[in-house]
Amino acid sequence: MCGILSPVMSLIGIYDGDCGICSAFVRLAEARVRRSGAAVTFVPSAALDDRELARYGLTHERCLAAFQVVDAERGANLAEGAAAIRLVLARTGGLLGWIARAVSSVPPLRWAERHVYAAIARNRARISVAVGLDACSIESTSEARREVAQ
Repeated sequence: MCGILSPVMSLIGIYDGDCGICSAFVRLAEARVRRSGAAVTFVPSAALDDRELARYGLTHERCLAAFQVVDAERGANLAEGAAAIRLVLARTGGLLGWIARAVSSVPPLRWAERHVYAAIARNRARISVAVGLDACSIESTSEARREVAQ
């Protein structure tokens, strides 16, 4: 997917702003975007209304389930989940960009990244609490805190 994108295409990363892991990734990606000058912006899904999300073929539920990357000009959803993270990292260059492009060219690695992303997404409240990230108002947060405390 990364090879078909224009280097000047403006991307928007739409994420769950209440998720500690999502917010931490966005902070990392924003720093990389500033250094690289890549045309990527990030918006928490809660800042967009249903009409704005529908322009990209998205819903709030889909944005809460997985990180999304859309083409700002064409109004197209380009990638979600692990592929969306890979797309952003590839766009920003450097070592992580090289690794992201390498992963996209090796089918077993793409398979593994999807499964790792799914496991993290399923357990994001627990992981956020365990590593000390805040901004995690997912329903299972209090349960995750109890499990981490044990």
